[in-house]
Amino acid sequence: EKIADAKSGTKSLHFYSKNNVHFTVEQTIENLAPGRYNFSLFIQGGDAADQEIYIYAEADGKIYVEYTDVDGWRNFRNPVIKNIPVESGTITVGAYVKCGPGGWGTLDDFLLSPAD
Repeated sequence: EKIADAKSGTKSLHFYSKNNVHFTVEQTIENLAPGRYNFSLFIQGGDAADQEIYIYAEADGKIYVEYTDVDGWRNFRNPVIKNIPVESGTITVGAYVKCGPGGWGTLDDFLLSPAD
């Protein structure tokens, strides 16, 4: 990874392929206090033809999605899903990235926080 590609700190999740780019990254968080949560991240990148990029959250049997895109180096997007109800105490959050050959970028600063 390149420090210059990170939004903050020295690490980020980098993607690139000379072939099609297509991946999902996700994490399940358990034992949360019941309530409403926000989920966000930062993403930047380029050379991504035919983009389908979004963040998502799944809680209590419902899925929430916020679409985004990439259009250049360090042109960070900050998609946010707000007020996700989590009564069960468990939420899965993640990002989906799909684009044509040569697409590249980084995801950084994933954040799940109480909405209140």
